[in-house]
Amino acid sequence: MIEALSIKIANLIKSNIGGVDEEKEEVLIYGLDIIIYNSFLLVFFFLSALILGILKFVAISFVVYGSLRIAAGGAHARTRTLCFIISLITFFGPILISNLFLISSTIPAFIIFIANILAIIIYAPADTLEKPIISKKIRFYRKLSSLAIVVIIFLIALSVHNNDKVIYNVILFSDIPFLLLLTPLGYKLLGCSPGKSEIGLL
Repeated sequence: MIEALSIKIANLIKSNIGGVDEEKEEVLIYGLDIIIYNSFLLVFFFLSALILGILKFVAISFVVYGSLRIAAGGAHARTRTLCFIISLITFFGPILISNLFLISSTIPAFIIFIANILAIIIYAPADTLEKPIISKKIRFYRKLSSLAIVVIIFLIALSVHNNDKVIYNVILFSDIPFLLLLTPLGYKLLGCSPGKSEIGLL
């Protein structure tokens, strides 16, 4: 269904805009396919969260995980079924765990913060074979932005610690999937190949 919709939209764009050859059309269909699929996925998750009465927590998990993933990258699921399962665990898992095992100490926040910093320094930005990050300048800025986001998330977690333990826990647990998928273990678990760009500070 998504592929058929992508083709229809691509044909509509092609008929109204000149200069779209066969190669560009394939790229356009591929891009539309990703956008439409992710849009359906987000609508499903947020609608489900709204019905379950946990929209606020899912939104927090999405912002924490999403901001880190956009900046630092990491492994990606090779099938949509696996992508759906990983997304389900990523967005709803932290809320479930936070309600079952509520952490009141700030020590885990410092541990996760240090682990994230080290992982970003070593691995970020983590690309894939399909979408390698070749530019050293882009790699440097994405690493820098990843570090900045981790610091901001850490400070926010500490600031809400005394006021709302659930939100504090959701922030902490939302960091863990990002941390896992940034490492070689995450690539191995998802059967994803890292890009050929060098791992390091640049």
